[in-house]
Amino acid sequence: MESEGWLDVEGAGRELADGRKLFEDLHFRVDLKPRDVQDDSRSSVLFIEGPSGCGKSTLLKMIACIEPFGTAKLQLYRKHAEVQNLSPDMSMTKWRTEVIYVPQSRIDLAGSPMDLFDTATRLQSQKNRNVEYGNVMECAASIGLEREKMLCSWKQLSGGEAQRASLALAICMQPSVLLLDEVTSSLDEASTLAVEKTLLASRSSLVWVTHDTAQRERVGGQVINLSVQEKSDTFLDEKSHLIPTAGSDTFVHEKSYRRTTLTSIVGMLLVLEQIVSLCTLVVASSPVVVHTHLIESTTSKAENYVAEATVYLPWYSVVVVSLLLSVVSVTSATLKLGLQQNLFIAAVRCIVQLSLLGYVLMPVFRLDYAPLTLAYMLLMVLLASREAYGRPRYVYGKLFLHILLSVAAGVVLSGVFGLGLVLRTGLNAQYGIPLLGMLLGNSLSGISVSLNHLLTEVAEHKANIQALIVFGATRWEASREIQRRSTTMGLTTTLNQMAISGVVAIPGMMTGQILGGTPPDQAARYQIVLLFLIVTCCCTCVVVSSTLAISTLINKDHIILDHLLHAPEKAKFQSIFERIRHVFVPIQPKSDSS
Repeated sequence: MESEGWLDVEGAGRELADGRKLFEDLHFRVDLKPRDVQDDSRSSVLFIEGPSGCGKSTLLKMIACIEPFGTAKLQLYRKHAEVQNLSPDMSMTKWRTEVIYVPQSRIDLAGSPMDLFDTATRLQSQKNRNVEYGNVMECAASIGLEREKMLCSWKQLSGGEAQRASLALAICMQPSVLLLDEVTSSLDEASTLAVEKTLLASRSSLVWVTHDTAQRERVGGQVINLSVQEKSDTFLDEKSHLIPTAGSDTFVHEKSYRRTTLTSIVGMLLVLEQIVSLCTLVVASSPVVVHTHLIESTTSKAENYVAEATVYLPWYSVVVVSLLLSVVSVTSATLKLGLQQNLFIAAVRCIVQLSLLGYVLMPVFRLDYAPLTLAYMLLMVLLASREAYGRPRYVYGKLFLHILLSVAAGVVLSGVFGLGLVLRTGLNAQYGIPLLGMLLGNSLSGISVSLNHLLTEVAEHKANIQALIVFGATRWEASREIQRRSTTMGLTTTLNQMAISGVVAIPGMMTGQILGGTPPDQAARYQIVLLFLIVTCCCTCVVVSSTLAISTLINKDHIILDHLLHAPEKAKFQSIFERIRHVFVPIQPKSDSS
């Protein structure tokens, strides 16, 4: 029978960072099966064989374009198609709808296989395909999988059942080519034979990786044999981290991803100052009664900073209340929690940092000089961003810059409303700095929780994201569920805090104002305003940071760049308190007895 078309691969190669070439300059062609006539021609079957580690799976992923394919030329030609010549350069998602990769590893998504099939058929790239999807239940039954299994959760399926479910979904998507990565490795002999029969009867050409020589002889077709290449004599310096760029085999230094500029951040905050000042002037010109304490002179504000109703606390009061920490220390020792040292360090840090803060803020509040206030706020933003950067289990080169930008975005939005439209104080130090501190404290927690979940998912559960990408999903469609969960987790604490305020607990700012002599009704209004600003700032920070992270870790070709992720280098950012601890508590050398 005359060929309907073909999949053409030219010049495929992959070189690793250590100089070893998995394969190079591969050329092959696989005939396509006709859409409307059943054809079991073996010219539409290609087996890829070779020892473990020779790059068989990598080659399949390159053809599927879920890994960078470098300089290889990929082309899909079909005579009677609306678009006869298709290549990844034309449309990466369209390519993946016609060339589907079926992984060896199991999928661990939420929901059932049928849920995944329904989601895949609704993808934007699938809407314009002129094909009729197969019957998933019938296909699953033909490979020995009970119909009920397709409705079960992925987590309830065994390895072999999950493997056959993934295969049934891929077959029913009716692609031109199926890339099969040892899809029968977890199956018994009877199930393997059933899978082979179903695949040969499908309307898709097969590019098949297998270690089973008997399987290749039963099915028949062309064969490519890959061999393991020796390592190059040239090795990378241990301190040089090289990262492959998307769409090519070129490697660049990871340090290039860490180029950040403070100029843009300073410019952003200067713009914030102008916006806040403008909003203040606009609101001040309206017929609204301005609070009398806002029009007092700078000297008067400094003199009246401590309210008459405030109870003066001498230093010995701090010493007295610190005795309560002995209860926590005794509890830790009794339960063998080992928290005594951490408790002591935390208490010392609390006393030192808050005392220094008090002494630093007094002259800042007294001067109330806008450039000085702006500089102090910039320092707070930088320190908060650095703290958030060190909390996730995984980081990448641009993460600090992305956190900095997301924090700046949240602060600008909430700051303009808070200082310019609500409080109408402009960049007043007494109002701006405490407000920024509350915004940063809550946003830092939200960003940390959100990014930790998102980055961990990309690093440890890459296959779950690829499960949709292989069907033609964009990076936003494939990561939508992960981003939704991470955003929800990042906002949960803040939303809970807002929900219980006034019923279960009195928030910290309202408590402080009441203790300082502010009428409770006025303190309540301040707290409501603050909570709304915090939620807005936190939401902005979480959404912006997760969006920037996804756009970096999944490139515009919808290829997951999980190699950019690594554990944070905490040693570089060791705090002064940790250094002091090591002076008084030396690190014990490891025993050589073992």
